[in-house]
Amino acid sequence: MQHESPSLPPQTPPLNLVPQSQYAASFKPASETNSASSSSAELLTPRREGATPVHQNERDPQPYAVIYPSQVTDTDTPSSSRSTILSEETANANSASPGKRYVTLSPKGSRNIIRDCPYPDEIKFSTKWHYLRNVPKFQVCSYCFTQHIEGTDVAVSFDSEMSLQGEARNCKFQIPRVQQLWTTSKRSKDFEALKALLEHRAGVLPCYGESGTTSAAGVKWFSPISGDIPGFVVCEACYEDYILASTFVNQFEVYKEKQTSNAIWACDLSLRSIERALKHCSEENDWRKFTSFASKRLKLPKCVSYEWLPTESVKWYQPKSLDYILCETCYIDSTAFSPFDKYFEPRPNELLKGRKDWLCLQGWITMKLAWEEAYQRRGYNHWFEQAQIMGSNLLCTASPVNHEKWFVLANHVQNFQICPSCYGVLIMSYGYAPYFKEQNHPGGAEKICSFFPTVRHANRFLEKLSEVIFVNDFSLLQNEIETWTNVHPCPRSEGVVGRTFYGSDDFLICKECYENAVKGTVLESQFTYSNTIFTKANKCDLYSPRMRALWAEACTKNDYDGFILICRQRQEIYLQTIPVIKAILTQQRIRLSRQKMLNASSNFYNFLNSTTAPSSQINYTGYSQPTYSYGAAGVGYGFETQFGVEGARLGQQASNLAFEGGGDIARAKYLEEVWKAVE
Repeated sequence: MQHESPSLPPQTPPLNLVPQSQYAASFKPASETNSASSSSAELLTPRREGATPVHQNERDPQPYAVIYPSQVTDTDTPSSSRSTILSEETANANSASPGKRYVTLSPKGSRNIIRDCPYPDEIKFSTKWHYLRNVPKFQVCSYCFTQHIEGTDVAVSFDSEMSLQGEARNCKFQIPRVQQLWTTSKRSKDFEALKALLEHRAGVLPCYGESGTTSAAGVKWFSPISGDIPGFVVCEACYEDYILASTFVNQFEVYKEKQTSNAIWACDLSLRSIERALKHCSEENDWRKFTSFASKRLKLPKCVSYEWLPTESVKWYQPKSLDYILCETCYIDSTAFSPFDKYFEPRPNELLKGRKDWLCLQGWITMKLAWEEAYQRRGYNHWFEQAQIMGSNLLCTASPVNHEKWFVLANHVQNFQICPSCYGVLIMSYGYAPYFKEQNHPGGAEKICSFFPTVRHANRFLEKLSEVIFVNDFSLLQNEIETWTNVHPCPRSEGVVGRTFYGSDDFLICKECYENAVKGTVLESQFTYSNTIFTKANKCDLYSPRMRALWAEACTKNDYDGFILICRQRQEIYLQTIPVIKAILTQQRIRLSRQKMLNASSNFYNFLNSTTAPSSQINYTGYSQPTYSYGAAGVGYGFETQFGVEGARLGQQASNLAFEGGGDIARAKYLEEVWKAVE
């Protein structure tokens, strides 16, 4: 999809929330709605014959079924620890939502064997990866290796290694085109074609996702030859991975239209619903069905997360047995060409209780994660239960919300708390409730949930929670919360008082930059100050990419003295530029303030001149009288009153002030460029 814009869109959507207690109160679980009890039972009980799961994961030959205690048999219970079923009593004791009957914990992972394949996403934490000795670019995650390769004849051809923390990798095993070649290569034990593909694929730019990119990235684009889907474009990476693995390969060609410099193009296969449609329609070899769906999807507006939408602006949908609303875009992206589509139905606008606007609850990050968990692993009932939790509590927002119950770490970190809905969906459902404790506030306490995406460090915590779930080590999140919750933002080049710094007399590093770029490096031991609070104002010297790169280079060369010399030179330029720039800006602000005052005064006197001028020309004597005008040197003559002269004089002073600072502005810009060269 193509967009004309001078810059990339923001990563986090703007927030415009209003109190929603009335909205939250409108939620009802299945047992409290007007739906028939049989409909509720149909949703809450897996449709199964023998041990058939609710949702067969297409990528996992042994999916995790949603099982109730009353249905457990010897054949239902897995022989391994892939699924843990708690008793109904335990589930009720830990439940945060009415009507929750059980808790099904997901399988546990480790550094050596992660919980599940992360495809198509990247992971940046340290874990074991496997690769073919003669095809080192064929990176396979430990989950896929264990599930699909280990124990086969070809397993002996693989080596393994631990990735570094922060090193981004993604599993290549689940790529559709790789899957095709893997099947034939394993059968013939000839991996040359797979090796050639992966070596070629390594030189292809990655997909930039829904945010898109400009022409500066140099992405090669493809589109349908027939033009059946106007504006539909696919990046080269997705063309290689998905189109070439489909029966529609002959329907695409290199896009002939040139991307202009200010145009942002986004790969349309980055939308999961279109990706699923491609797979489904390709299997049926139904090109028209695919083009019809893709055309409809691209016309839908993007869901604006966390914002109220006019009720009539979009179509709304809901689960059949839950008062939970989602917009048409989220409905299609979530359910199209999936086994979950049958559980949803349209929500007529006239049933939205006369409201002029509404919220799409699927836009909440908690529900997006719950949906992925349900779709990939645990079945529809998992998402249904998380939606019940979401609906039985006030919504998590960027503004303070009043809850009688908040949840904190068992060892309690000051200023960290999560709301009941985030606790239920993100913590309890994964079995990490024992690491938290409940805080009761009779009458309620207004706080902001530390997991809301726009809260400082929230994205860091959520990313670490993802790692915790993959490797089953909650201490990772606990350490992250303890380290970052009360860390102040980097002051950059502005002096601050009473903050913690690291470094020496030649350079200082704030706590945030220390944790991000310095902690654990080889030269840290040579610091004079470590976790030291200064009572005088200090700035941070390691916030810029340039200085962090120089620090990394110094650590590589073990050249602490060389880094000290760079910092001294930088400090000299700082003293020659930043204080002068600040002084110039201060003078400019003073001039601007005086100019505003003079303009206001000039307007006032001009108004007096316009109101008194007519009366000054009236002859009350009946005799011929000379007419008078007023003026002064520098402003001219011919004013009807003295007020006009004063108004002109003040206006001229304001104009002169506007010209006084012209040279200073040019000087400040020059000094700023000098500083940026070493910043």
